[in-house]
Amino acid sequence: MLNILRAQALDESATPEEIFQTLPDDIRGHCVRVARYSGILADQMTILGVCRGDPLLTPEGCALLSKAARYHDIGKALMPCEVLYKPEALNRREWHIIHTHPTLAEDILQNALERQPDEQERLYWKLAQEIAACHHERWDGSGYPRGLKGNETPLAARICGIVDVYDAMTSVRPYRKKLTHEHACCEILLREDGLYDPDILRVFRSCVESGRIHCGLTPVPASDGS
Repeated sequence: MLNILRAQALDESATPEEIFQTLPDDIRGHCVRVARYSGILADQMTILGVCRGDPLLTPEGCALLSKAARYHDIGKALMPCEVLYKPEALNRREWHIIHTHPTLAEDILQNALERQPDEQERLYWKLAQEIAACHHERWDGSGYPRGLKGNETPLAARICGIVDVYDAMTSVRPYRKKLTHEHACCEILLREDGLYDPDILRVFRSCVESGRIHCGLTPVPASDGS
C-alpha cells in the first residue's frame, strides 16, 4: 500500500486532489472537518475584529482558507500505515516519521504551485502550502518542523492548528478513544502553556460557547470536496 501511495504522491503529474484521494477515509474526513472549522473560526475573527486589516480575514479570504486547509495533512499520503495506525504509543523513530508530514506536504504543494500559471490559483496553493507546512507550529515555539514562535507562523496555519487539535481529540485514534466535545474544549481552553495564539484561542472559545464549533453539530462526509 505504501509503495502505491508513494508512487502516486511523487508522480509529478498527480494533482493535490488526486493525492488527497489516496488518503484513508478517516484522514480525509478529518481534513474536511478541519477545513470547515478553520473557515468558521476565521469568519468569527472577522466579526470580532481580531487581526483587523489582515487580507486573510475578509469574506473571500475566509472562504479561501476553508478550501486550502483541506490539504493540511496531505503529507500523510507518504506515511507508513503501520505508523499511522499503530494501536499503541509511537516510539522515537516513529514520531520522527510522523513529524515529517508537514515538510512532505510542503513539497507536494510546491509542485502544484510551480505548475500553476494563474496568479490567483498560485495564491491559493501558496496558502495551502503555508497551512500544511506550519499547522503543527506552536505559539511558544515548541511545535514542529521548524520551531517557529509567535507571529513567525502564518496566521492561516495558527487558525488551522487549533481546530486540528480539537478535531484530533474528538476523533477515534488507534491508541485511544475519542474525547467528548466538552473534554476536548477543556483540554484546549484551560491550558496556560502558550501553545496557541491567545487572540485565536479567545475566538475559539467564542465559537465553542456559541455552538458554532461542535463535533456533533454537523456530520461531514469524508467525500465532501467543498
